[in-house]
Amino acid sequence: MGLSKEDVIKNYDREGQDYDRIRYGRSSGGAFFSEVELSKTLRMMKSGSVLHIGTATGRVSAHLIAKGFDYVGLELSKVMANITNSRINGHGSIICGDAEHLPFKPNTFDNVVSVRSFHFLPHPENFLREAHKILKPTGRIIVSFEKKIHGREIFRKLMRIPASKVERIHYTNSHVASMLRDYGFDILHKGNVTKLPLLVYWNTDRDRLLRKVHNRMPSILGTVGVVVGQTSHCGLSNPFNSSVGCVRDHTTGYSEGYDLLDSVRRILLKHPTFIRVMFPLFNSYRRRWNMASLTESSAMDAILTGVSGAKEFEEKGMADAETLKEFVSPNSTVLDLGCGIGRVDKYLSTYCQRICAVDVSDRMLYLARRRLAGFKNIEFYRNNGHDLSEFGDGTFDFVFALLVFHHLEKNHAKTYLHEIFRVLSNGGTVYAQFPNKPSEQFIKAQAEKRIYDVARTRWYTEEEVSTLLHQLGFIAVATSLQGSQIVGICKRVLV
Repeated sequence: MGLSKEDVIKNYDREGQDYDRIRYGRSSGGAFFSEVELSKTLRMMKSGSVLHIGTATGRVSAHLIAKGFDYVGLELSKVMANITNSRINGHGSIICGDAEHLPFKPNTFDNVVSVRSFHFLPHPENFLREAHKILKPTGRIIVSFEKKIHGREIFRKLMRIPASKVERIHYTNSHVASMLRDYGFDILHKGNVTKLPLLVYWNTDRDRLLRKVHNRMPSILGTVGVVVGQTSHCGLSNPFNSSVGCVRDHTTGYSEGYDLLDSVRRILLKHPTFIRVMFPLFNSYRRRWNMASLTESSAMDAILTGVSGAKEFEEKGMADAETLKEFVSPNSTVLDLGCGIGRVDKYLSTYCQRICAVDVSDRMLYLARRRLAGFKNIEFYRNNGHDLSEFGDGTFDFVFALLVFHHLEKNHAKTYLHEIFRVLSNGGTVYAQFPNKPSEQFIKAQAEKRIYDVARTRWYTEEEVSTLLHQLGFIAVATSLQGSQIVGICKRVLV
């Protein structure tokens, strides 16, 4: 049986006033848990306004109002909404509604808080998308949830506790953090709210002992997790004047960890033995590029090898956008195949209506979303590494692929070009780069160094590119040599 909002409503309508007694009132441990939850979950909120998802009987609502927040609560159950309304006695607003369809204008709240209601959402991605929209720049989202724990069902039976009447999805902290990143949030904190299984608190009366030892206990047995995210809007009106640093990750301890990993990676890659052993383990496009993009600086270096820094990286992205803008109009829908961290999209988005930026790497896309969170006409997609099945036929007016095909096996490149032909509209244009085949001596030297690397270069001749594009049905094919790259420009025209 899957998640059902109707089941959630029925369950909480039925529990009504008994909700608090069942969880927090029948044992002193339950009351202690309530103190722990309110303290641990809500400590990283910003001052100002808050939208609280899932008010239940108003326990959290009363706490937030007492702390001085400008409070709005959203509750799916009408019975629970009425109970909360009575409890807060006019000191806030309660709306009966659905968290996956938030009835608020953009940039309304400083905080969005979901205390153990996230795991009831059938489509949490809709909630996260909506939450990002209604939060102010640098607004915060706090999500707590019941964690995915091995042996949960065995423990429940040993404790002789009845099974829940409502289905829910259990998550790990990392899973929820990854979901938040996917929808444009920087992660400020992830961890456990509790230090023991939730049911232990609810079923113990030894709170005096629990209070004494609780702070000294590790949280490894905790079954309630929390993730705190922050919107990474820059508020930039002109992307050409934007600073790369404005959307860098300010996560405490998070970026430092990746910086350390990246330093280790750089040292190890200098040793041939490590390369021979490790590259086969990363022998997929996704794993290879995830490994290469541990930090924003390492991603820049992987995309443009030898780039001197962020300034040069941005300048090259701007220059490429200046070249590509000749192929788009203000009404164009554009596909960027292999977008990386959005190097070109950042600047090309000014000249077109919509860009769909596609990459195989989760980590590259996370960095791209973080860098370009304020750009409303750029959408990011993680594809499967071998086709463009996310998109329908004839979707795009312009498709470009820069520094992509040289990293793909030639049969994979041909498959992608066939897919590009499919998703291109009638009269649409393709702009693609292929690496120009250098001397045999250079190829041999590079092959010896990178034979184990899935991202090693696959070389082309200009004639080979022209023949390939004609074979796939493109017309008006023009190829030219620009530095070390062969540029192929062609169209799809239906007769």
